Amino acid sequence: MLLVVPPFIRPTSPPLAPASLQAFLKQELPGSHIRCLDLNLRYFHVAMEWLLKGTIKLRLYNWGHAETAEKVNKAFHYLGTTVPAHENVGEYHMQATIFLSFEAIFNTFISEMALRSLAGAPVPPGISAFFNEIYSEALSTSADIVGISVLFDIQMPMALLLAERLKETRNVRVFLGGAKFGVEPGHDRLLHDPVTVKAKGRRYEFQAGKFIDGIISGEGELALLHVMKHPDLANKEEIPNLTYLKEGMTVFNPPAVLEDLDRLPCPDFSDFALEQYMCPEKILPLLTARGCPWGRCTFCTHHRSYKKYRQRSLDKVIEDIKVLSDRYDVRLFNLFDEMIPPGRFKRLAAGILEEGLNICYSAYGKPVRAFDRKTLELIHDSGCRLMLWGLESASQRVLDVMNKGTEIDDVRRVITMAAQAGIKNLVFVMFGFPGESEEEFLATLSFLERNREAIHALSKGTFRLMEGSPIAENPGKFGISEIREKEAPAFKSRLLTYKMSASLQPEEAEALFKKNLKKIESVGITPRFGAYREHLLVYGCREG
Repeated sequence: MLLVVPPFIRPTSPPLAPASLQAFLKQELPGSHIRCLDLNLRYFHVAMEWLLKGTIKLRLYNWGHAETAEKVNKAFHYLGTTVPAHENVGEYHMQATIFLSFEAIFNTFISEMALRSLAGAPVPPGISAFFNEIYSEALSTSADIVGISVLFDIQMPMALLLAERLKETRNVRVFLGGAKFGVEPGHDRLLHDPVTVKAKGRRYEFQAGKFIDGIISGEGELALLHVMKHPDLANKEEIPNLTYLKEGMTVFNPPAVLEDLDRLPCPDFSDFALEQYMCPEKILPLLTARGCPWGRCTFCTHHRSYKKYRQRSLDKVIEDIKVLSDRYDVRLFNLFDEMIPPGRFKRLAAGILEEGLNICYSAYGKPVRAFDRKTLELIHDSGCRLMLWGLESASQRVLDVMNKGTEIDDVRRVITMAAQAGIKNLVFVMFGFPGESEEEFLATLSFLERNREAIHALSKGTFRLMEGSPIAENPGKFGISEIREKEAPAFKSRLLTYKMSASLQPEEAEALFKKNLKKIESVGITPRFGAYREHLLVYGCREG
């Protein structure tokens, strides 16, 4: 089996899902051959080489092709080697801005070219050669089964193009999986709906279902284990979490989860070139639990990913950290749990200190009263240098409608005490929640400005109505008078637009957001840390 990560995601650290799946399958099937391949990382390195050689040309800002190639490569090298710190934050901001501009423009262009190639539309020969270079290693594999891991919509064109080329090359089973499909109720459209592509005044079509054997929605361990044991797929109906076509009809197999997370071995990152990621220090991702222990926020769909909340024993978590730290010479970790509850966090921090682990890490938390000063100081002493908190809104009324389970006064105290303890804070903010007034919108902005000393980075945006969220399933309760589905390709998540019976309309909230964006982005060390969070962790380790 080959487990592949397609472009495009931020190339700052290796992905967790393939590393975890590989370790599990090797444990359960000794002697089997499983390999991970990060085509996303390869994409960025090849792009840098081809830009410098002039094989691919790009222009940013008012620069010519050669100057653009030089500046983008400089930014890529800078972000991958220079530790961000207080004294160089201005230079960091500039280099990160250049690379973000490159990502936005080049990734969009390559995505469009991938769709054209899939649909049989004309593609420049140089771009076809670029695709050949990116995919060469994956296409030369002798794997019988290929699993392609997808987090975001933007990865889909490159994932589908790889699937098509694999099927053209030889008889191979191709499955799509990843977080995108775990939270998306209508993912089966990809198997039966045609995708239309417009190019040079013509319409082209392709059918993705022809080169996909199935979609694994949810956890992949048990599904892939079954596939490895039965590669002929004679009994597809027994593969848990699988969506597939049978005689033209969509079949959804029942979901299944791995109940005992202690059955999972430590993730295996041996196939990943850790030194090549765009970060000055190696950072590894890790989960201590699956699912969300709260799971009630009305805007959220993350609860769909893992079906239910389960914890790995803290002894196993600490053992994982020790093994990964020793095996890969790594001291920085991202704990990617949806959030770690205060009581569990205290026990984890105490265990790290008892073991004498010299690490730095980030984690997600819910800013509630139980994160008191003593707890936050303990967490800091254990190596936590970055906390990511769900603020969402500074209006208590809006928070209650969201069912966040937080009190705004507690949020303020928690982030203040965390900063005083030496922890950097990234807060998530969502403007324009249904029913939010302009006054409540501005109250959130005022909160950010008043507490700027405790807020080191923002992840900000306007509300998006997500299919499968509680608010989409009961819109009238939130004052939504009309929901419409925007036309979207089958490989993309459904886009829902809506109208409010009262309060700010979505377009009014968007206009307010744009009007106040400069003020919003003035909060924090640099807005680029909201995009490159691994760099903020490195900054926190240096400055905290």
